[in-house]
Amino acid sequence: MELKNLNPDQRQAVEHDEGPLLVVAGAGTGKTQVITGRAAHLINQGKARPSQILALTFTEKAAKEMEERLDLLLPYGLVDTKVMTFHSFGSDILSQYGTEIGLDGRLGLINQAQQRLFLRQNLDAFKLNYFAPIGDPVALLGDLATYFSRLKEELITPKQYLAWAKKLKNGTSDAASKLEASKQMELAQAFATYNQLMRQRGLIDFSDQVSLALELLLNRANILKSIKTEIKYIMVDEFQDTNLAQARLIETLAGADGNIMVVGDDDQSIYKFRGAAISNILEFKLRYPKTKQIVLTKNYRSTQQILDAAYQLIQHNNPFRLEIKNKLNKRLVGTKPGKQPEVRPYTTFGEEADKLAESIKADLAKGLKGDMIAVLVRNRKQAAAVIDVLERKGINYHYSGGERLFEQEIVREMLSFLQYMTNPDDDNSLYNLLSGPIYNSDIASLARLSAQARKHNRSLDQEIRASTEDISLSGHIRDLDSWRRQALNQSAGELLYAYIDKIGYLKRLTDATQTDPGVVLQINKLAMFFTTLAEFQQVSHDKTAFGYVASLGTLTEEVEIAQPSDFETGQDLVQVMTIHKSKGLEFEAVYLFDLTAGAFPPRRRAYKLEIPIELATGEHISDEDWHLAEERRLMYVAMTRAKTKLIMSYSTNHGGIRAKRPSQFLAEALGHEPQAALPKALPASEQIKMFGASSGKKSTISPSFLHNQRLDLSVHQVEDYLMCPLNFYWKYVLNVPQPVQPAMLYGTAIHAVISYYFQQRRRRSVDLKDLEDYFAKTWQVEGYASKGQEARRLKSAQATIKRFHQREEAGKRWPKYVERSFNFELAHGTIRGRYDAIYEDSDGVEIRDFKTSQVETKLKADEKARASLQISLYALGWFASTKQLPTKLVLDYVETGQIGVTIKTAADIKTLEQQVNEACQQITSGSYPPGKNHFHCIHDKL
Repeated sequence: MELKNLNPDQRQAVEHDEGPLLVVAGAGTGKTQVITGRAAHLINQGKARPSQILALTFTEKAAKEMEERLDLLLPYGLVDTKVMTFHSFGSDILSQYGTEIGLDGRLGLINQAQQRLFLRQNLDAFKLNYFAPIGDPVALLGDLATYFSRLKEELITPKQYLAWAKKLKNGTSDAASKLEASKQMELAQAFATYNQLMRQRGLIDFSDQVSLALELLLNRANILKSIKTEIKYIMVDEFQDTNLAQARLIETLAGADGNIMVVGDDDQSIYKFRGAAISNILEFKLRYPKTKQIVLTKNYRSTQQILDAAYQLIQHNNPFRLEIKNKLNKRLVGTKPGKQPEVRPYTTFGEEADKLAESIKADLAKGLKGDMIAVLVRNRKQAAAVIDVLERKGINYHYSGGERLFEQEIVREMLSFLQYMTNPDDDNSLYNLLSGPIYNSDIASLARLSAQARKHNRSLDQEIRASTEDISLSGHIRDLDSWRRQALNQSAGELLYAYIDKIGYLKRLTDATQTDPGVVLQINKLAMFFTTLAEFQQVSHDKTAFGYVASLGTLTEEVEIAQPSDFETGQDLVQVMTIHKSKGLEFEAVYLFDLTAGAFPPRRRAYKLEIPIELATGEHISDEDWHLAEERRLMYVAMTRAKTKLIMSYSTNHGGIRAKRPSQFLAEALGHEPQAALPKALPASEQIKMFGASSGKKSTISPSFLHNQRLDLSVHQVEDYLMCPLNFYWKYVLNVPQPVQPAMLYGTAIHAVISYYFQQRRRRSVDLKDLEDYFAKTWQVEGYASKGQEARRLKSAQATIKRFHQREEAGKRWPKYVERSFNFELAHGTIRGRYDAIYEDSDGVEIRDFKTSQVETKLKADEKARASLQISLYALGWFASTKQLPTKLVLDYVETGQIGVTIKTAADIKTLEQQVNEACQQITSGSYPPGKNHFHCIHDKL
């Protein structure tokens, strides 16, 4: 690593040896460079082995970027350095040691939507009386889910909550106090019940990943000691965004004088709504008295004029800032001069939007690329206005943030089918289904029949059956009847997939991608919808369409469309995003839109369920000052995204009676009130023209495996491409929904048992009953054609597990690594995967992959091992990481007990590396021809 490329403050941080270190890194000062640089320096200087360094951050994207930088700095690549999110780290601890505190060996992680569904399905168990008068108690579920997560993040246990609530109840006398005490006791009991039910079902939520890992370390000193010997240095990125549980987890691992380095900036703490506690960074020196402080102030991004305006703004958060508390100088020093940030006032909201688009067009005409321009907004309403004007002006854009999945046309079409299946009298669903792209029925006939149905006081379904006006409509109804009969016995996902497959709708969509790239977006949304169906089936008792439709009100809350790496579209598009989404990004030109009072800062919205102040362990938004300080930090983040051009606009007339005032943040940043004189409003005729027809240009997205024009592929994706590029295109670019494959579920369950056996066998003996009980929890019945087929596969699995257990107990040869992740860099992409097992002994290194397919002879097993692309790619991964060839590669067919063995030479590995690099180049260029085995492709099965 070239230390000479670092400035003095950065170098001081990188060369820091032992003890606590607080690096206060302002916007654009190279904080990630410091973290990765220090890790590489410690390794290169022999202070630590790669496996002794733990680097934690908040998103998989940030972890991936950190890995890539570190990989370039180390002579032999990333190897064993632990770079991960807090949740991944907590999950790793639970998967290895969870049984030590009575947790199931295979915990199922549920997301927020699944959390609400779980609460709904167990609503009676919570015995809600205080909240019973609510017209729809289900409406409370989202608030309860959020409340329970916040309690865990604040390190409040059910036992503590119940004890406090009981004390509160015993100490009340007046009616109001008694009512509040009853409310708190009900919430405390519901919290305890929720945790108990989750443990019984073997489930955890996102907050559990950290809070339970912390509980384990606090209650098992032997495990804590073991992990501390494995981790010598801890580094935390974006420390200002940690919650109390996360901060306590690393504090427990590091100790008061431990080798912990945290990097952050209190002025960029903007995630209070997610549980972030700014007190963690403000009070770091109190928790670690021997802390050394280093402040990075050299900014490599923005002009000095932009930095000065942002600094002037953030001073209004004094004295609750590190600069004041720790007596630091945080004023950022830029490396280039430029123009002052500009404030543009307008009369009407429409005029402001229109002028924004004109200004962006002028930027593009001057040669500025689209992805160098960002429009940052505070809320979805503002984003919708920006998107509308960009489309009307023919400006290509990409939007990151908040597009609701269940509001999409293709998803509404799927919902109409499921809702009509469960209720033939649902006129809206039937009308939408018949008039939509699946059937594309004659609208005039459908409208007349709908009107006649209302006149005859009967449902649209009944009217179509009785009418002879449109025979095709009657045919559609009869066709749908046959699907309704299947709805009783199939899961919602299986039913819907079979329906769109058999009627040819899925094939129509995928064929259309050849001529209309916009359809790719529709298929991606469809794929995401099928993901929500799978998530529903994971926690639901009733997996049918009837159970799904009954739960729709719970499931549709806040489900957003996943953006592929958000900003990273790989295309030259103007970026439209919320300010929260812009964190960590930078642009030549930034437009801050609609900076009016009430919009930014918005009025404070308190949680519906507030944690009692007596239980709180950290600061809470309890008054307007805390809210305003967070919003000011958000404005600071927005301003410091700009490199050379910052335009801030507002308008006074938004259509209401009262005129809008400019945001107070404008005056705070400028040092004076913004210009009072406003431009003359556009004539009415010009305002009407603003609503002219759209140019038809839409946002597009790139494949999820493409990041900054560089590929990030799994071993299975590489294998799929080498087998058939067209199949790869359908599966991973179009994301065509896949039917449930019982063989895949079967293999996953057997693999889980094998992994569980080896992980547990390191510490204790594992009997057959233990494995059988574990397998019973992983077994999934979905996808089997009949009960008989399921029973036969279940019997086969039980026999396989018994044979495997007998074999391993007799052999007493345990792998050194189980389920070990790896990744390696090639010239044109990153390849990642996971080894099933790695054995290291006097004979050398053996990489073993377990298979559940039927291979009856040793000859056939060896043949399959020699031909296996997957195991060859594992060998390439091992060679890329260690610069050594594995001694042998093994396919272990546990169903039949056959072992296939192959050996790869250096020439074999070199040839494979060339093939993979060529495949990466072809994928990057968008080449997806049919392969030799193209008859296996999804494309030809539809």
